[in-house]
Amino acid sequence: MAAHRELEGVPNVARAAMAGLRDAHGGATRCPQCGYRGASRLAELELEINPPGHVLPGMLMEHLGHAAAEAEHEAEAEAFIGALVPLAAQLVPRAAPALMRVAPQLIRGTVRLGRTLWRDPQTRRLMRAVPTVVTRTARSVARRTARGRDVTPQWAVRTLARHSDRVLRNPRERRRVQQHAARVDRRYHQAVCPRTYEGGAPDPLLARAA
Repeated sequence: MAAHRELEGVPNVARAAMAGLRDAHGGATRCPQCGYRGASRLAELELEINPPGHVLPGMLMEHLGHAAAEAEHEAEAEAFIGALVPLAAQLVPRAAPALMRVAPQLIRGTVRLGRTLWRDPQTRRLMRAVPTVVTRTARSVARRTARGRDVTPQWAVRTLARHSDRVLRNPRERRRVQQHAARVDRRYHQAVCPRTYEGGAPDPLLARAA
């Protein structure tokens, strides 16, 4: 129930992206452990009944970035990218109230960034860096609200653009961010891989401590 309350007010694009993750590995990406893409009872429970659930928001954000980079259609990529902002609000709770107030503008800005990267095959892989850009924007929002300053939509979008510029224009930073994204996405796959549940093993998502 708590997860449902947390998702109240999340824009439809985020809900659509969550609902699109209907198999154990998000549909668009293949598990690095077993190559599996098939349906999973756990995934149905974890990603449709309780979307962010026990998969940590940061893990799911990085997975959505990978799914967007490998999406076959632009609209699918946009849906995955649009889900990042409400997940960032869960990842950085101190920023959540202000972040959700400016969520429509931030989601549009994030989707525009993702669309630009996805349309060029040479930059499509850089969509895996977008979750880091959104996370850093959320942390900037948290710092600003902690100082008692207002967060306007214009400021939030400018901050998103600034973090995007810092990540994407610096080759060393791009490489570091993409390596981090790959590590976290592997942890996501390991958590939901069907091999995890073979042999009557306990469900690692439902049994995992907070």
